[in-house]
Amino acid sequence: MKEVNEQTTEKKREAKLREYATTNLKTILDYTFNDLLKFDLPPGIPPFQAEQAENTEPQLLSNAKKLYMFLAPPRGVSGMSKTKKERIFVDMLSTLHKDDAELLCFIKDNKKLPFPNVTKKLVQKTWPTLIKEV
Repeated sequence: MKEVNEQTTEKKREAKLREYATTNLKTILDYTFNDLLKFDLPPGIPPFQAEQAENTEPQLLSNAKKLYMFLAPPRGVSGMSKTKKERIFVDMLSTLHKDDAELLCFIKDNKKLPFPNVTKKLVQKTWPTLIKEV
């Protein structure tokens, strides 16, 4: 996302997003910008011990398929207690690099990215059918 954000024009940002397009990236962008998807977790960064190794590969994308567990019903897992959701979320954060864990918490709390040039409008222009808000 940092590289997308640093592009000087919207066309270049679109191209960079397309370059990095994966199903997992699109899932994270949908969860970030889709107003119908709400995280069922308390605000803030919970206490966790992030993966600190400098050579750690970013794991946020590979964990994208698990994010549905933290959504509020009807999109999330119904019947799972909030306590269990929170524990699983903290466990996931503990497997991520500190930067990825903080990014995920930012997305959860703000429904946007901390990169001002990577916006809902840009994502919708890049992939018009990605964010389904109907």
